[in-house]
Parts: sequence; structure tokens; C-alpha cells
Amino acid sequence: MNKVLKIKLLILALPFCINAMSELKEKEETPSALVARINEYRSACLREHLIPDLARLVQEYDPIQDKWECEQNLEGHEGSVQSVCVLPGNKLASASTDKTIKIWNLNSGKCEKTLTGHEGPLCSICVLPENKLASASYDKTIKIWNLNSGKCEKTLTGHEEFVQSVCVLPGNKLASASHDNTIRIWDLTSGKCEQTLTGHEGSQSVCVLPGNKLASASHDNTIRIWDLNSNKPIGTLNGHTGSVTSMCVLQGNKLASSAWDGTIRIWNLNSNECEGVLQSNTIRILKICLLPGNKLASSYWSSNIIEIWDLNKRKATTSLKDHKSGIPSLCVSPENKLISASWDKTIKIWSNSAITSGPTDEEFLKFMHEKESWLTQK
Repeated sequence: MNKVLKIKLLILALPFCINAMSELKEKEETPSALVARINEYRSACLREHLIPDLARLVQEYDPIQDKWECEQNLEGHEGSVQSVCVLPGNKLASASTDKTIKIWNLNSGKCEKTLTGHEGPLCSICVLPENKLASASYDKTIKIWNLNSGKCEKTLTGHEEFVQSVCVLPGNKLASASHDNTIRIWDLTSGKCEQTLTGHEGSQSVCVLPGNKLASASHDNTIRIWDLNSNKPIGTLNGHTGSVTSMCVLQGNKLASSAWDGTIRIWNLNSNECEGVLQSNTIRILKICLLPGNKLASSYWSSNIIEIWDLNKRKATTSLKDHKSGIPSLCVSPENKLISASWDKTIKIWSNSAITSGPTDEEFLKFMHEKESWLTQK
């Protein structure tokens, strides 16, 4: 049993033992009666006090809940793996600095296809409707791939610097963030850029939000919220003191963001105010992603660890240490497995049998179902 748990239980039991002994002494009971009374008090203490608190404390300190195991290791890329995303049919796509995208079968752990065509290292990928995939590259382009044929159907051009991030939008559209300081909104049917959003100084990441909104993160230490109906900025989130690298949507109309200042901030999107800061011991957070059970995973530039955060307690509860280098990408499978991509050229699949989804608010559930519908639309 955890030492801290033992101490807490002893402290919890102490007042009842003292009260019991005082009462027994006052009544001057015989030794046999004393034993009987002690047994009564022991049963009452356990029944009324220790058992409920034991359940709570075991839940709080149970190491099994944070015991993640690496159950699969995918190797095959010749360069750093920069981005991963889950595909339908228990498959996974990975993008690398070796200029390729690999499609993996997670049942077998084998690479089924290798997509080639980019002239520069890959930065980001995301799944699209109709079994397609978008990829962003240092060659300043975005390519749209047909995963059935493994062929590139379209190449989106217009960015003047490398494209750092892409994410799918409703209505068969795509958002991209580039180091040319712009966010572009693309129509995937025509392959044309519909809108160019400006204002950042070095865009890092884009993330779709509920209510047809978009969040963009930047090297200028800010996050901007955009209304996709008007393509106008409707808010700026200030607080980070380093480049904002990654974002993910949380329940309760909230947003989590990570930055090179070593913090994860929790934002209330109703007020655009920061309502919590998670402080890591490691700076330069590269990626965050939401896990079931109101937990969050984070990875780092200069560290080979993944930290698991409990958002209810606002603290890190465990670290995963199996990669040999920094980890620029994380995602979660439908089976609640954590997938990590590293500069050590590997992809790792992590599982935790004790993790549970927990309650989900209706608005968040609706948003997640909407995202699924975008990917199945014709």
C-alpha cells in the first residue's frame, strides 16, 4: 500500500481509537468486555469512516489508474516522425521528415502503404472526408491524398513559407497555418483558397472549435479565435510568455493550450479568460491531447517523456518514458489508446486498462459527433 495512504488512514483512525479508549477507561470494564468493546469500535470505525475514505483514498492514490504500458512499437520511417492521426478501420497515418506518409494497420502493426510526392519534410497531417488525408510540408504546399489509391489528388499552393499545421473544417473545408504569418481557409472541392486570415506573427497551429469557430496559435505568444461564418477575429487569448505550440478542445466550452513557456493553460471560451495554469518542470511543450477521464497528455521538445495530467486535480500524475528523443505529435485512438510520434523515428501505442471515459457534457458530445459526420459526408 502507498506510504502516504497508510499515513492518511492512521490519522483518520486515531481520533476514534482515542475516544474509544477514554470511554472504556471511564466505565472500568473487565478485560473481556474491553476486548468486545474494542472490536465494536473497530467495526464501527471501519464501517462508518474508514471504508468510505479508504475507497476515496485508494482512488486518489491507486497507481494502477496511471499505469500506461507501451503495447506496440511501429518502425519504418527513415526520418523523424512529425505527425500522426487515426484513420477509419483501425489504421494510422504518420508523416515524417523523410518526406513520406505511411499508412499503418494497427491490428498487425504493419505498414500498408507509403505515400510519396512532397519535396520537403512533412509537418502535419489530418484525416478528411471520403477516406482522404491532408498533409502539410516544408515545401510550402498542402497535398490531398486518396487513401484508397494512395495517390495525390490535389496540391494546394499559396503559402509563402512552410505549412506548420492543418485541420479539417465543416463543409468540406480545411484550415492551414503557415510561418508566412497567415491562416488559410481552403475549399477542398475546388482546391482554392477562400480566405486568408492575417494578424499573427508566425502561425503554429490551428484547431476547430464548437460553433463554427477556429483557434489559431502563434509564435507571438497568443491564441486568436475566429468566426468561420465571417472569417473575422472575435477574440485574443493572452497569457502565455512563449510560443503557443498546440491546442485541444475540452468539455464545458473550454480550450487547452501549450507553449514553450512550460505551461498548459485552460481557457474558458465563453469569457476568453484563463481559468487555470498547469506548470510543467520541462519547458518547450510541443503537443497536448485530451484523454478519457478528463486527463491530458503532453510531450516536449527537449525531453523524451510524456506527462499525463489530471485536469480535476490540475497536476501531472505520471510520466511515460520509452521514446529516446522529443515527441512532436500525440493522438488518441477510438479504443482510448494514446499514440505518440517521436524524433527517434518510432511511433508507440500506449494502453491503460483502468482508464474510463467518464461523463461527457452534451455540447461537447454534440461537437465530437459533428466532427465525425464531417469525415463521413459525401
